Amino acid sequence: MKIPYIKENLCIHCNICVKVCPRKLFTLTPLGVTVKEHKVGCISCSLCEENCPTNAIKLINVS
Repeated sequence: MKIPYIKENLCIHCNICVKVCPRKLFTLTPLGVTVKEHKVGCISCSLCEENCPTNAIKLINVS
């Protein structure tokens, strides 16, 4: 199983991950400062990773 990991220093808060995730697992804080990933429910489709313009999202293996 893979889950998204966000390198916050690379994230530019573009909101693309929020838009492309079919499970709606990404959210922005009310201030629009940080993207948080929700690991429960990820289907490892890679859309977040593939569409991130700064490569801030990586899918990592978990056991």
